[in-house]
Amino acid sequence: MAIDTSFSTRAIEAYSTQLSGALERLSTGRRINRASDNPAGLAIVEKLNAQLKGIEQAERNVRQGMGMLQVAEGGISTIGEALARMRELAVQAASGELTAEDRAVLGKEFQELRAEAGRISETTEYNQKRLLEGGSATNIQAGPNAGQQITVEAVNVTPNALGISTADIGTQEQAESALSSIDTAIERLSQEQAKVGAAENRFSFAAEALSVAGENTASSISTTADTDYALEAAAAIRNRLLLQASVSTLFKSNTEKGRIINLLVE
Repeated sequence: MAIDTSFSTRAIEAYSTQLSGALERLSTGRRINRASDNPAGLAIVEKLNAQLKGIEQAERNVRQGMGMLQVAEGGISTIGEALARMRELAVQAASGELTAEDRAVLGKEFQELRAEAGRISETTEYNQKRLLEGGSATNIQAGPNAGQQITVEAVNVTPNALGISTADIGTQEQAESALSSIDTAIERLSQEQAKVGAAENRFSFAAEALSVAGENTASSISTTADTDYALEAAAAIRNRLLLQASVSTLFKSNTEKGRIINLLVE
């Protein structure tokens, strides 16, 4: 009587393969470890991973853009302080009881402040990009895909742009004229500061949106690719038990086969 052990052998191979797969998924933490595991799922995960990396980089870009705007705002605020002091000096110099010597003393500080305002506008920079001298707008890549940019308008708060490059308070008439020029300069500076502030707010919302998008994309990747530990642990236990049972069955079959052969030989 022939004993067929092929079924047990096939079962051992099948359960062994299934057990190895479950253990691999448990050890790597990934449901998809190679294309053969889930070709469609792998393609989705690869696309999502690329999208996630783009989102993360875009968020870094936006936050760097926020840093750039904060540097610009700091420079503008300092220039505003200089203009406020210059206006105070112009008001003082416009009074008729002052002597020429008095105005000369005031004029010295006035010129120093104007020069400092110019220096700040020329030297305020971020990553070697000058921020307060006008020039071209800055485009920040604020998304993972083409065309997702935020444009930051150029800011120009140089003495020439503010209209104070020739302001002086050497005489009462000049002081009165300077007072008018400084008021106009303060208004222009406020407009530029408001522009920077509005851009900062926009960048803040963009960074928050990218952060949320990154979290959601990472969650989608996890749902598709990560191992369900409870499910895989149960599968590993089940396949180990089935493998042990199949090995035991095969061992018993072989033992029985040996006995039959011995009986025939005897």
